[in-house]
Amino acid sequence: MNSTQQHFEPFINNTVWKWLFKKALRMVDFNWHKAEDAVQQVFLQLISDTRYDPSKCSQLHYAYRRLQNVTYCLEDRERRNRRKISAISEVRLPFSTGSNSTENREEADRVEQVIDTLSPVHRMAIKRHLRGETLQEVAKKMGRSQNTMQQLESQAANAIRMALSNS
Repeated sequence: MNSTQQHFEPFINNTVWKWLFKKALRMVDFNWHKAEDAVQQVFLQLISDTRYDPSKCSQLHYAYRRLQNVTYCLEDRERRNRRKISAISEVRLPFSTGSNSTENREEADRVEQVIDTLSPVHRMAIKRHLRGETLQEVAKKMGRSQNTMQQLESQAANAIRMALSNS
């Protein structure tokens, strides 16, 4: 048993859990499941942490600070996921706006079907190319490097070529 475990063993009880849970509920907009996850993460961190120094702050204060960090990380992760999903859902292909011949429409439909089978990340990369956006813009939207976006775009283009050559 390390020194942190010795300090937090008597501290971890139902009363402290309830107190932290009430604080977590306010931090995560009264979402019961998120609050419960946050408190559980805090307790796991308290038991495994070796950095706690009892001379610097109380156990309750230390646990509350950990709770603030955990809830911030949960909210930040959710915010980043929402941003990625909205960036992918914003994408529209330019093919649907009146092609002048039936051949172009048929080819556009085939390409669109192939694009729909790609992973969301590859779809975003290839649709950027089709819309004419710059690599920097999409890399920034998706939170990835430009090299990664280039690789994703080339992988998506290869997949489209393979699918169209087979049909």
